[in-house]
Amino acid sequence: MAALELPLVAATGAAFRRRFIPRAGWVIPQMARLGTIVLAWDATFGRVRRFVADVLPVRPKACSPMELLALAAAVENAAGGGDTVATAICSAAQREGLSLPQAKDGRRKVNEGTSAIIDGHKCLVGNARFMHNHGIDTASAAGIVQKLTEQECRPVFCAAGGYLLGAIGITEPHRQAWPNTYAQLRKLAVKLVVVNGNAVDGRNAWAPGHPEGTVSLLMGQEIPAIRSWENKPVNVGVIGDAVKDQDILNQADVGIAIGPVCLENPAGHLAHMHHDLADLPWMIRLGKSVRRRTRWLTMLCFLVRIASLALIVVSHVGAVEIVAIDMLTYAVVAAVSLQLLGKDPIPLPHRLEAARRQRKKKGR
Repeated sequence: MAALELPLVAATGAAFRRRFIPRAGWVIPQMARLGTIVLAWDATFGRVRRFVADVLPVRPKACSPMELLALAAAVENAAGGGDTVATAICSAAQREGLSLPQAKDGRRKVNEGTSAIIDGHKCLVGNARFMHNHGIDTASAAGIVQKLTEQECRPVFCAAGGYLLGAIGITEPHRQAWPNTYAQLRKLAVKLVVVNGNAVDGRNAWAPGHPEGTVSLLMGQEIPAIRSWENKPVNVGVIGDAVKDQDILNQADVGIAIGPVCLENPAGHLAHMHHDLADLPWMIRLGKSVRRRTRWLTMLCFLVRIASLALIVVSHVGAVEIVAIDMLTYAVVAAVSLQLLGKDPIPLPHRLEAARRQRKKKGR
């Protein structure tokens, strides 16, 4: 019967490949029983790592995408960088190996944009309000904005000499992957609840379709309160920071601590070294597969054992045949279990690039 632990062993190996580290053996099968998942906003969506998804000039013949990106990077460098948008633009220009023009007198307005002087022309990089405040009309980029919005990107406009040059699409990994993740979770009949706040100042919860909208939660009673929203008993999982959300991670049926620090802190029952949630539906399906295969293999081993005893009673087989039957059974158990290992996962940036190419094909 020890062979019946092979599905769980194989599933643990598959979880390691996706950077999930179970802290106990029961965690993976328990994932299959989750009916509600609570997302701690600061840990899941609050930590932003932005990158450039697309560069779209208004007039490509007058200003190519690479020229537009180089100009934007020069302006951000002149302003001293400092925010996530500037880092994303400068990193993209560096990856492309672009030579940046000389920029001076860089200035930054927080949450709006930056400006600098390049070849005697005032160049601007920022949002629509920043452009409007400098007399730049963004109406000519309406088509570009729509295209970037469809790609789950935020447009960052670029202008020079009083003319709008184009827009750069800035996005985050979770924005690209989340629509697909959310759709998969709905297919798995898993409801989502978003929680804001912390253990000191209190927390608020919001769930799609909840009649009361945003609900204040009593300290220490967050998970019982969320369970009470359902008319039937439901298992609740929590995804949050191993330090800030330690209290609700330990309250949950399955607490998933995310981020690199999750390995240093024992909070929760499952550690995930990334902040993205793209592999969450896969983890739930893995738990369902482990439970299903364990049931099947238990029944198979039980039936084989009964059949072996019956054959021994009627003296049709000897010890050698019984050992051969057991070895064959173990081989079947091992083969079925090893299927859970699957293939190496596609890294997140590759998944995002594949999704982007697919959207471009549909646009054509």
